[in-house]
Amino acid sequence: MTSSKDLTLGVFLAMVTGALWGLVFIAPELTTAFSPFLLVAGRYIAYGTFALLLMLPRWRVIRPLLTAKNLAIAFVLSILGNTLYYSLLSNAILLAGVPISTLIIGFMPVTVAVVGSMRKGALPLRRFALSLLLAVVAIVIIAVDAIMAGADAVGASPLLGVFLAIAALFSWTAFAVGNSYALEKRAEISARDWNLILGVVTGFQGLVMLPFIVQANVFPTEGALWAQFLIVCLTIAFLASLVANALWNEVSRLLPLTLIGPLVVFETLFALLYGFVWEMRLPYPVEYIAIVLMLISVVASVRAHRPSRGEAVHS
Repeated sequence: MTSSKDLTLGVFLAMVTGALWGLVFIAPELTTAFSPFLLVAGRYIAYGTFALLLMLPRWRVIRPLLTAKNLAIAFVLSILGNTLYYSLLSNAILLAGVPISTLIIGFMPVTVAVVGSMRKGALPLRRFALSLLLAVVAIVIIAVDAIMAGADAVGASPLLGVFLAIAALFSWTAFAVGNSYALEKRAEISARDWNLILGVVTGFQGLVMLPFIVQANVFPTEGALWAQFLIVCLTIAFLASLVANALWNEVSRLLPLTLIGPLVVFETLFALLYGFVWEMRLPYPVEYIAIVLMLISVVASVRAHRPSRGEAVHS
């Protein structure tokens, strides 16, 4: 079991991470004049730039860590958790609609936790099944409510969109599991330095994407729109990528995958909160119910992982 100190710190950092990740969901509302793909590329190029600038003063420390194996792992993880994941999700939303895509992506806490429960010495799935069930019910309630409202419920090609959303779900699940394993096997690399390495690699991938995106889209010429776009890219790159991913690496070191999975719901909770602020309204009754279920699911999962008296603990 995880020690009480690590458990408390890990849950707090996961909550802060979710608050920062949630910002990504309002970014497209601020950049509607631009392609979502350009926002993805711009965010990751900015992320890579920030990471490179922070890496330079620590070059003597980081340079020995840049082995071919570590770079290959970072490259794959960056694809799974960043460029591929957001590309799949963006297209899924366009083709299947927001509610259906959200419903499928909402299963992240389950997929990560289930995979984590298969690892040797992990907490048995039955111990935290209730928390996963509550999280799933909450996501279903939100998605069904959106579908019933009819707003962007179904896109141009629902079947293909569903397939892409499922692919995005497995892509990020693979990232969460792989990143946790990579950090576990590389004690000599700090969570901060690993984040910088991933950031530089992700920035490189964003640069590779950029020419294809520019060629395939027409963009506005107003300077004010470009200034706003740049500010949004820099803001989410710094907060939702650089800072949040560094915190998530710490969470991955402090907590087991069986708890990391359920804590992903913090991202959804804060995304909902920012959405209410953006729309300047209070949650509807059904949304209140979903939020309460999410909060209960987190509490139930933490309680399931809390060491009991006399039980041995380890980090």
